[in-house]
Amino acid sequence: MEDTGSRLYARDIEVTFDVTGADRADDSNRDDDEVSEVRGKVRWLDESRKILELEDASWGWGSGSSDRRGDDVVEVYWDADTVVEYDGKRYSPANLERGDEVQVELRDLGSRYVADEILVIASVRD
Repeated sequence: MEDTGSRLYARDIEVTFDVTGADRADDSNRDDDEVSEVRGKVRWLDESRKILELEDASWGWGSGSSDRRGDDVVEVYWDADTVVEYDGKRYSPANLERGDEVQVELRDLGSRYVADEILVIASVRD
C-alpha cells in the first residue's frame, strides 16, 4: 500500500479465488456458513441469464449479517444443479412465475447469490 496522505493506493492485488469460474464440482470445500436461506416472491426472472429477483425478501438461518435482513429485493442466480420443488415434484427454475412465493437455500459467492434449492411455498397457479 502507498499512503498519499488522504488516500491509500494498492501496488499489487493478488486474486485468491475467481468466483466467475467457480462451479459446484470444484467448490466441495465450502463452509456451511456460506449457506443461507431467503424467502420472498418472484418479481421477475431471466431464463437466458439464469437469474431471478425476489421481492419482499426476508432472511432466515445462516444469513450471518444483520445488514442483509433489511433487503427488500434480492437477486438470485441458478445453475444446472439448482432444484425447484413444488407439491412433491421437481421443476426447472425457468418454470417459476411472477408472484410465486419461494424459500431459497443459497450460497453467497461474494459477488452474487446462487440457489442450491428452491422450494415453492405458494404458487400463483393455485
